[in-house]
Amino acid sequence: MKLFKKIAIFVVAAALALGMSSCAGESPYIGENGNWFVGGRDTGVNASGIKGDTGPQGDSVKVIGFEKVSSKGMTDTYKITFSTGLTTNITLENGFTPTVTAFEPIGEANGKTVYRLSFSTGESTSFVLDSKDGKDGINTVENLDIIYSNTIGNKALTAYADKLENGIPLVIENNAIMNNKHLSLSVDLKDIGNGSISVGHGEAGFGASYLVINKEYVTVYTRGVNLEQKAIKHGLTSIKNNLKVVIDADYNSATVQIMAPGGEIFVSQSFEWSARNGDIFVRPENLTLENVKLTWSCDDYSNNIYMIGDSYFSTTDASRWTSYLIKNGFTNNLMISYSGMASQRGIVEFKQAVEHGTPKFAFWCMGMNDMDTAGEPNADWLAATEEFLEMCEANGITPILSTIPSTAEYNEETKTWEMIRDNGPKNEWVRDWAERTGGRYVDFSAAVCKDENTGEWYNDMLHTDGVHPAKLGAQALYMQAIIDFPELMQK
Repeated sequence: MKLFKKIAIFVVAAALALGMSSCAGESPYIGENGNWFVGGRDTGVNASGIKGDTGPQGDSVKVIGFEKVSSKGMTDTYKITFSTGLTTNITLENGFTPTVTAFEPIGEANGKTVYRLSFSTGESTSFVLDSKDGKDGINTVENLDIIYSNTIGNKALTAYADKLENGIPLVIENNAIMNNKHLSLSVDLKDIGNGSISVGHGEAGFGASYLVINKEYVTVYTRGVNLEQKAIKHGLTSIKNNLKVVIDADYNSATVQIMAPGGEIFVSQSFEWSARNGDIFVRPENLTLENVKLTWSCDDYSNNIYMIGDSYFSTTDASRWTSYLIKNGFTNNLMISYSGMASQRGIVEFKQAVEHGTPKFAFWCMGMNDMDTAGEPNADWLAATEEFLEMCEANGITPILSTIPSTAEYNEETKTWEMIRDNGPKNEWVRDWAERTGGRYVDFSAAVCKDENTGEWYNDMLHTDGVHPAKLGAQALYMQAIIDFPELMQK
């Protein structure tokens, strides 16, 4: 392991070992007795061996930047910038730092502490750090939470299999994450022959995307209203022994790289890739795979806002309000949605996402697929919404609710508007909750509904399908969102 990587990983390890990451907003410091203090409490861990040299706050180096600068194959490169002007790059597999299993002092050398760092991979390394005043070493670095939150927030999910027989899938997770995802695969096989390898994120549901690789083609499948497919000739002369596949996705598009033994590589042009509904999987057909490693990660887990919605979410469709967030560069969010998603699935998705990261805000936009009846909020929506609020409170997350527009169609015979989807009772519940608790919500219903009692929208705002907004309606919803929830515009 190169020294710069040892040092950078040491910073993460120190945060894990000493609990520094839990004290957001208060940097660790070296006290007058020479020990680390975290949250104002003496850890008993000696930092420098020289009492009093640094004073209560010390003259520590600060981390002032941590950013991904490039991606290549299965690795991402990050640049760390320190307040001294020093910068250093570290390369990590798919944005993932191995779990630290031990960080411990094992001796001294020339008055300096020798540390041993052990990883979940079984690797360990020993090195010396001088923390006397923050000038000769960097284990007096403040702002450790910057590196910690970014590396942990981007952690990868990995599944392994010694052998996969014909038709048997290996699955990581089922989720509805929309944007900025990375999927990698490494397998051993005798020869692909007449077989194929399927890999992707979902197959049957709306928004699913996957690849099928055979000896001649990579075929891309994306499921919207219909299943679309595109066959691309990869030109690899031999697919056997070890095969590597990397899929990098951003906003509704992706590229794939395939590397065969001997250095043959195929790199695709960008293609449509929704990949937001179903299992993240790999499956062989008419062959056996060995030493299988499937990895998935998402950059957006470390963002400040988690948003849970349905078909009102899109990154590219001008008739969806979220597309204007992306267009205007407001991307500090994690979007979770697919067409038809209801509240009970939405709360499952939110609970799963919070296992991988903790945002500052969570935006609950569920309800259009949970219509109210008999003047009462939909029972599934109410149960899911209450659970959402409880989870936010338990995790220190600020919840943002939303009203959901009712919709109607005009009856030419009676000359009246007739309700198609009634969301009035749940909207009344949201407004009452906000008044009782001081909570916040985005009033989507008021943005587009001319008459909330009938479900009539303002002219040209409702799509002819009677459910979704037209372009003007989407723009009105977007404006309401950033007015009621201006943190959406923070980059």
